[in-house]
Amino acid sequence: MILDDVMPHPEHALVAHTVVEANIEATWRAVREANLLADRSVRWLFAARDLPNLAWNRLRGRPTAFVPPSITVGEIAQLEGWTILGEEPEREFVFGSVGKFWQRDFGWADVPPEDFAAFDEPGFAKTTAGLSLRPYGSGRTLLSYESRTATTSDDARRRFGRYWFVLRPFIGLVMRRALTAIRRHAERTTAPIEVR
Repeated sequence: MILDDVMPHPEHALVAHTVVEANIEATWRAVREANLLADRSVRWLFAARDLPNLAWNRLRGRPTAFVPPSITVGEIAQLEGWTILGEEPEREFVFGSVGKFWQRDFGWADVPPEDFAAFDEPGFAKTTAGLSLRPYGSGRTLLSYESRTATTSDDARRRFGRYWFVLRPFIGLVMRRALTAIRRHAERTTAPIEVR
């Protein structure tokens, strides 16, 4: 898996799965097209996470960005701090970022995809998100979402550990809701499976 190449030894990981009543092709299209912010609670969580930055920018008279009404997997990978780490059509899509996520501004580091796995500058956390697809019976797909994180120093490990302790349940919720959005999109845009 691409995820194993870019993050073979994570310190923290979360995995969620769902069975999609659609074939691999339709599910892959949904991975690329589904609005991951269709769920109101996910939009609220994204907004809440960025609230310190919004307040800071407003105090400084800087423009404030709000959570957009929609975003796809590919668009997330193009946001500030994020990069596409690998893609195998109809099989796997992986993106990631390097930063100091416990800071108000996330402490993004600009790391090219080819340098991501080897990046080891002290004080940072590297995180990956991978969506993978596998056939699951006739005309169905097992869709998995895995998040992995590793740190580059003892100090970063402690800081990220506190951050993870607080945010882990919310990250898990966002992952499960993303899978639901993708599943619904795939099932809505494909013919029903015939049961014999």
